[in-house]
Amino acid sequence: MTFAHRGPGSAPAGRRTALPQAGITLIELLVVITLLGSSIAAVTGAVFTATRASHRTQTRTQMSAFLQLWADRTLAPTTSSGAWNYSPCAAPPSGIPLASERPDGWVVTWDVTYLSTTPPIDWGNPTFTTAAPSSPCTVTKETDPVTLAEVDRDGGLQRIRLRVRSGADVTAPGYVADTLTIYKRDPRCSPQYANADRGPC
Repeated sequence: MTFAHRGPGSAPAGRRTALPQAGITLIELLVVITLLGSSIAAVTGAVFTATRASHRTQTRTQMSAFLQLWADRTLAPTTSSGAWNYSPCAAPPSGIPLASERPDGWVVTWDVTYLSTTPPIDWGNPTFTTAAPSSPCTVTKETDPVTLAEVDRDGGLQRIRLRVRSGADVTAPGYVADTLTIYKRDPRCSPQYANADRGPC
């Protein structure tokens, strides 16, 4: 007969002790993967949204600077060559920035309306008309009291809307558009003109 010593907790001879289970189940693993995937998707979406919003803000800032440059050139009393920077009943406005001065794809448009001098004129709420052939915007000749030369004149005030778009497709992601309205006064409308009834001139 063979005797064997069994310590406390030892399994009887000939029997295997069941080891305790460790780790996670497949279901738990799937739940963890699902939660991680949802979190990553949410973070990625937030980063993408923030990036797109930042790009739109940057584009708007560029457009504002672009429109201001265009407006400054348009409102300048004289051109770089010293000529009068005002064309009665004429479009487009002067000072349009070159294609090299704006990002690729930007679209610029404008419209010009002219002060209607058809009496009676309400200077509290002046009327502006287009330069279409059927409009009452007409060029008249007046004598410049300084140079005594015959000059072309309209109402002496133009309302100019400058527009810029980030592209032609308004449905494109990140599409941005901006408009700036300016009023341009004929620089020849100086205090020497004895025409108080002409308003701006």
